[in-house]
Amino acid sequence: MAGTGKAGNAIGPSFVQTSFNEPGGLCVGGDANLLYVADTNNHQIKVLDLETKTVRVLPILHSDAEDVVDSALPKRIINPKLPKSTPNINLETLTVSSSKTLKYSLNLKLPLGAKLTEGAPSFWFLFTEGQEWLLAGQKTYGEILSLSKPSQIELVIPQEFRSPEAELKVGVCVYFCTKDSNVCTMKSVSFTHPLQVSVEDTGYPPALDLTYSF
Repeated sequence: MAGTGKAGNAIGPSFVQTSFNEPGGLCVGGDANLLYVADTNNHQIKVLDLETKTVRVLPILHSDAEDVVDSALPKRIINPKLPKSTPNINLETLTVSSSKTLKYSLNLKLPLGAKLTEGAPSFWFLFTEGQEWLLAGQKTYGEILSLSKPSQIELVIPQEFRSPEAELKVGVCVYFCTKDSNVCTMKSVSFTHPLQVSVEDTGYPPALDLTYSF
């Protein structure tokens, strides 16, 4: 009904001039005159008018996605929300020292024969619940381009720890396709790491291993 037959992001104006990149969902609305298409790898929703045979992009605005001007806050203010079904792995409490670098090695395994989805950004991100000062000025987001080598994540423990304890979370979203199939999916996992600060110079492993098999 619509599309050029090749992956792309051309937006009409007609059905046959429009291209998609792994459309992953449909919804009918507007008294059955509009067809909403979740154009997954283009990160948009295209709206097909079934009467005029024209296409437009649905504008999406987030009420909480406002620009924040504050150099003390991390650059990535709004983190993705993980699905409620996301498994969480609790790590043992670690004693850390201020100004020291905490390193993680993210080692992910896909099902046999599966591979990362081309064009869909797999990524990790750091977040907390009510302790955003822990991430101020740090890199809190990174893309996962390959699983052949573990992704490296670093966090510098703040010089001024605002509480004796804190809880750091690592979220992961991975898009992959199964072997010999065009079926692709997104899976997620999170790691929760309780931290305690010490005035003394504590020693901990060069890189803490975060391993998970989807």
